[in-house]
Amino acid sequence: MLGDEIKKIRDKQHLSLDQLANILNKKYNAKISKSMLSRWENSSDDNMGMNYARILADFFNLDPYRVLDLKKPEILNIKSTASIRLPIYSHLFAGTPEGAEEDVVGNIDIPNSIAVKYGKNNLLAVKVEGDSMNKVILDGMVAVINKEDTEVQNGNIYAVIINGYANTLKRVYCYPDHIRFEPDSYNPAHKPFIYKKDDNININIVGKLVYIAQEIGA
Repeated sequence: MLGDEIKKIRDKQHLSLDQLANILNKKYNAKISKSMLSRWENSSDDNMGMNYARILADFFNLDPYRVLDLKKPEILNIKSTASIRLPIYSHLFAGTPEGAEEDVVGNIDIPNSIAVKYGKNNLLAVKVEGDSMNKVILDGMVAVINKEDTEVQNGNIYAVIINGYANTLKRVYCYPDHIRFEPDSYNPAHKPFIYKKDDNININIVGKLVYIAQEIGA
C-alpha cells in the first residue's frame, strides 16, 4: 500500500530515494533518510511512528492510520471542518488570474489556517506540469499561489506569465537591469533564463507560492 505509493511516485517522477527524501525533508522540515524510505517502500519497517506517518499521509493523501495499518478511532470519523476547498486551474491566466469555469480540472482541500493567513480570495490553485521545479513541487501536484504577494524577494518561488500566454513557476531574481528565472530541478536539462529590462517583454508576477498540495487520486 504505502510502499506501492512511494514506488509509484518515484517511477512517475524519475526520482531516486535520495531525491525523494530531500523533497520530503524540505517540505516538512524532517530528517528522512534514503534507508528509511527504502524500508518503507519494501514494507520492511513496522516501527515508523505517527510523526512520519503524518508526513507521508499528507504527501500521498492517505490517512495516517491507514499508513500504519491501524484501526482508526471512531471519534476521528467525524468530518473535519478545518479546511477550505479551492478550484484547481489547469494553467495561469493573464488578466483574469482566477480563470474560467471550463479551465477547472478539479478541487483541492487546503488547511483553513492557510486561508486565514493569506485570505481565501487571494489564493489561486494551479496544477503543475513538468519537472522543472521537482526539488520543490512534483509534476501533477497543486501549487497554491498568494495573488496579493507580487513584490519579488529574490530566491522565492513565484507564478509568472510572460507575454500574456507563457506561464511558469520558478525561483525569481530581480535586478536593476534584468530579471532571472531559475528552475529547481533534478533534471539538468532545465536552465535559468534571463530577460533584460529593455527587452520588449511583458512579465506579470501572478503571486508567490505559499502552499503545496497533492490532488487525491493524482
